[in-house]
Amino acid sequence: MMTLLLLSQLAQAEGWRAKESKMFSIRYGPNFYDSELLTSIYGETGNKGLLVDAGVSLYRYVDIEVGLGYFKSEGYLLAADNSVSGVLDTLQVIPLSVAVGGRLDVLENQIIVPFGNYGRDYWLWRESWGTEIIPAETTDDSTDVETTESDSSDKERIQGGKQGSHYSYGVEILLDRFDYVGASKLKTQFGIDDTYFVIEKRAFSIGEDGLILDGKSTTFGFRFQY
Repeated sequence: MMTLLLLSQLAQAEGWRAKESKMFSIRYGPNFYDSELLTSIYGETGNKGLLVDAGVSLYRYVDIEVGLGYFKSEGYLLAADNSVSGVLDTLQVIPLSVAVGGRLDVLENQIIVPFGNYGRDYWLWRESWGTEIIPAETTDDSTDVETTESDSSDKERIQGGKQGSHYSYGVEILLDRFDYVGASKLKTQFGIDDTYFVIEKRAFSIGEDGLILDGKSTTFGFRFQY
């Protein structure tokens, strides 16, 4: 409560700082899993992913946001002797998140704005591989849900959901300072007050049993402040 009161007093002293504004961010870049098994299947160079966040910004200091993403990894299953087989394996992940973050945005038209946040995650995942058809089986517990199935394309699939959390940090670079004309057009046509180029480092801890999706990502993209 004291923190919000302090932010309110600071905002009143700075006319440019709105009490509440909207934000939208879209970023793209590589993600790396910590699991040696996943690395041996999908490679060590990282797999590309897309992350989208949207929410509200309070006095430009505090962000409350929801997130959605998509990761896709492809590789080959390992044989019994740990050699690479010829069976293609695909892992698709849709990360969902709710996060609270802070931004060190203290000056009007500040060029570089550091930020950090913490969030809770639920990842929907699906893995498909092989050509052998097996009977369907289901595993269910309090935190993770997994199902195995086969279809007419002779591919096996297993899918489910994993709970976890993440933290992230990075910098936002205000692009309006480099193109005032473009910034004015965005404001007039779309209501965008500020546009930032974003660099974010994220560490995620996802799952406790079975498939563990812990890892890191580095993404690049844009943030739009309305």
